[in-house]
Amino acid sequence: EQFNSFTAGNELKPDSLLDYNKCISDPKYDDNPQVTFRNAEYLLDFAQEEGLSMRGHTLVWHSQTPRWFFTEGYSRDENAPLVSKELMLKRMENYIKNVLEYIQSNYPGLVYAWDVVNEAIEVGDDMPGYYRSNESYWYQIIGEEFLEKAFEYARKYADPEVRLFYNDYNTEQVTKMNAIIDMVEKLKAKDLIDGIGLQCHIGHNSPSITDIESSIRKYAELGLEIQVTELDMSLTDYTEETLMKQASRYKRLFLTLKYLKEKGFANITNVTFWGLSDDISWLNKPGIPNYPLLFDQYLVQKPAFWGAIMHPDIPLN
Repeated sequence: EQFNSFTAGNELKPDSLLDYNKCISDPKYDDNPQVTFRNAEYLLDFAQEEGLSMRGHTLVWHSQTPRWFFTEGYSRDENAPLVSKELMLKRMENYIKNVLEYIQSNYPGLVYAWDVVNEAIEVGDDMPGYYRSNESYWYQIIGEEFLEKAFEYARKYADPEVRLFYNDYNTEQVTKMNAIIDMVEKLKAKDLIDGIGLQCHIGHNSPSITDIESSIRKYAELGLEIQVTELDMSLTDYTEETLMKQASRYKRLFLTLKYLKEKGFANITNVTFWGLSDDISWLNKPGIPNYPLLFDQYLVQKPAFWGAIMHPDIPLN
């Protein structure tokens, strides 16, 4: 009743889809990584049966992508050498091709957008363009070209109506924002990207709504779709007072999004919460529960729900 689409948190990431046993079963797969959807089919089936749409998350990411995917012979040896740039580009293209073709053949029209590349910018690595390097085998093998190539392959194999996004966090931070804008401008010039995903993992005090609004305005100047893709609001102090403050902040955020959308300042096409209920949030730590979402562990609406739902004309996902 309350949501019209959802994102699989982990089931469409490379470590879930890559089929190691099939990959090593025949040398012909050395440049053609094989995939299996055994971990994702139940979600795809559910979405199809219930008439829900899905955001695809994510094709290329430095995390949750096993090291063996980048090694010679798909070796799991921790000291195994990495493959050449040429071979890694072939693996990237065929991986993207295999994922998209499976979903589009078996679940046509179900996935309306893909986060093609996730979290490729890391200011702290201090590389040209602020590309993430220390944790990224993609960057270490291919260089910054990996990002454009990922979008090139996604555009090549995705159905024409599927929207292609770059997705990242802390997108309101000025240095990171400028790096993302510079990168996206190059992709847009080649018609490889349709939108920017702003994860929006925020706290109950920061960043300011003003900073979030200012960054959205800047991204919107690119003329692309804007989607809030992983919204939650960290809260570890579960009291009536803090819950009301959280609700107020959600309300102010949605008022801002509504204003930007209705006044034509930004083409905001989606808001997705990163989880349904507090008890299953990724923010929970051992002994330190978190309460970042709209529903509690019993699926009862929190004050945050009423803060957000006051603006039903914005797609709530």
